[in-house]
Amino acid sequence: MADIDTRTVELGRYFTPSEVEHHTNVCLIGDTLVQQLFLGTDPIGKAIRLANDELLVIGVMEKVGSVLGRIRNKFVMVPLPVFLRMKGLQTSVTITLRPARRNSREHRMKRICCCERAGTLSATMDDDFFIGTKESYMAFVAQHQLGVLAVLSW
Repeated sequence: MADIDTRTVELGRYFTPSEVEHHTNVCLIGDTLVQQLFLGTDPIGKAIRLANDELLVIGVMEKVGSVLGRIRNKFVMVPLPVFLRMKGLQTSVTITLRPARRNSREHRMKRICCCERAGTLSATMDDDFFIGTKESYMAFVAQHQLGVLAVLSW
């Protein structure tokens, strides 16, 4: 389970398979929430309320920097079945994967596309998902930086 996200647990632990299977109300939180809610006390074992649900904090994720001014440490991470119960099946979900090294990047991308399409799309339908890679995000940033530079240099 801990290989799904690229961040690491700084304090506490990650979800167990049993907690995921049994839809247990547990969570991991980002450093910003630790600072805002717990003011220097240990958050592990404490409860937080998210919407109508009370969640037990079992871990704190490592602190990471901001990207383009967006704070990336203000989040609550719950097991996917808990999220789907709270938000419903029609909610948009972002899944971050750290692929195994044994397969080529192209092979992994094809497998991910096949899995995504298999659930809801027929062969003639367009993809209803996007797979972002480091390269696609870097190209996006580079393209928009050139646009900003062009406007600033005018």
